[in-house]
Amino acid sequence: MILLSVWLSVFSNTDATAFVKVRSRTVKLDQRHHPSMNKVIEEMKMITKQPIVKKLNVPADVVWAAIRKIGRLDVWFPFIETCRVEGEGAGALRYMTIADGGGDIKDTIEEIDDFNMRLVYLRPLSPFPVTYYKGTVEVFRSYDGLAVVVWTIDFESTPENSASVAELVKGAISGGIDGMEKDLQSV
Repeated sequence: MILLSVWLSVFSNTDATAFVKVRSRTVKLDQRHHPSMNKVIEEMKMITKQPIVKKLNVPADVVWAAIRKIGRLDVWFPFIETCRVEGEGAGALRYMTIADGGGDIKDTIEEIDDFNMRLVYLRPLSPFPVTYYKGTVEVFRSYDGLAVVVWTIDFESTPENSASVAELVKGAISGGIDGMEKDLQSV
C-alpha cells in the first residue's frame, strides 16, 4: 500500500501514470506497478483557495463594524435561514441553518483584528464535501474611503469535488457580499 501523508495536487495523463506532489516533491506513480494507486488517488485531498473581491459603495469603517459583529449572515446570504452567535471575539461560535433543509453550519471565530480589519473563522461543521474550511474576511480602505472586501476561503476536498465546491463558495460569498452592501446602504 502506498501511503502519502500530505497531498497538494494530482495530475493524470493518458498513459495511466499520475504525478502526485508531496511536500514539494513530485513522485511518479504508475498503475501497472502500483495497482493500489487508484485507491490512493481516491482518498487524496487537496487544498483550494477561492478569493472573492468586491468594492462596495459603503465606507470601509461601516463595513468593518458590521463584519466584526460576526452575525447578520442570515440577512446578507440568501440561502442562510438563521444565524445565531454565542460569545464575543475570538472563540465565539456562529451557528447557521441553510434554507430548505440544506443542513447546518458551525463557525468558530479564530481572530478579529481591528487594526488590519480582518476576521478569520474555521468551519468544523458544514454540509459541503470538505474536510477543512477556513474563511478570512478582510476590509481595505479604497482611496475614496469606500470598502474593498476580500473574502478568501481555503478548503480541503477531494480533487473531483474541488472545482464544484470552489464555484459554490464563489457564488455564495459573492451573493453574501452583495447582500451585506444592500443591508449597509439602507442604514
